Amino acid sequence: MSDRSLLVTIGIFLKATRLQQNKTQAQVAVAAGVNRSTVVQLEQGNGGNLLSLIQVLRTLDQLFIFQQLTVRTEPSPLALAKLAQQQRQRATPKKQPADSPKKSDW
Repeated sequence: MSDRSLLVTIGIFLKATRLQQNKTQAQVAVAAGVNRSTVVQLEQGNGGNLLSLIQVLRTLDQLFIFQQLTVRTEPSPLALAKLAQQQRQRATPKKQPADSPKKSDW
């Protein structure tokens, strides 16, 4: 997708979400702390800045979109292999001291 088509897609999403929540552009703008013209620009795909987009998404309860951007650190395959080698493979019985007499079953 081109940059322009991404902006249009974001705008369509914002407008559809706003309408589903039965909010006017003015209500969203006031709640987000931006001008109504900023909301109009975002919805039309004419740009805006990232901060304004975040504020509008927060107002519409749509910040979950950014969950895809979180960095997940996963251990390397080598680290997983080392961890697997460190795990116990067998259980060993506890040894009784040599000087203690064995208990009789009688």
